[in-house]
Amino acid sequence: MKKLIIISLTIITTLSCCKEEDPDPCPTCPKTEFRCKIDGMDYVPYCEPDIIFGCTATRAQYYSDTKVINLSSGNTKTQWSIGINHVGLKIGENLLTFPNAGGVTNLGRSDNCGSYDLDTTKHNILKILDIDTVKSIIEGEFDFYVIEDSQGCNGEVLHVTDGYFKVSY
Repeated sequence: MKKLIIISLTIITTLSCCKEEDPDPCPTCPKTEFRCKIDGMDYVPYCEPDIIFGCTATRAQYYSDTKVINLSSGNTKTQWSIGINHVGLKIGENLLTFPNAGGVTNLGRSDNCGSYDLDTTKHNILKILDIDTVKSIIEGEFDFYVIEDSQGCNGEVLHVTDGYFKVSY
């Protein structure tokens, strides 16, 4: 009897402590990848899904006829967001040259500052590695500088480095 109790407790303990991993609901769907560093700080997208709308921390739009990309990513925990826009996109290196081609926002600031636009005095790059128009996936890297442009703010410059994305559009 004692042996049966020990075996039963072992089985119950084992079954109650181990949770089976939830299967991926769409194993064939492309996975969104987006990461970079903002002045050396690791940035990854994040949003807390709600029951009705879910959430999408990174969004991409690409228009193959006009070669336009709009890429945006946000993190609701850190309150940082990043945006990249470019017209005339091509495989290889694309120079980001106009102020709203790249931007960073820090909504966590309490001083009405934290809005950064592309610093057009620096070398800013969006490198496209691949555009798969069949699977609607675009992959690339980026490196750019942004400057705080709000009136009354200090003109802080941030460097966005090690940028990588692979997203569906």
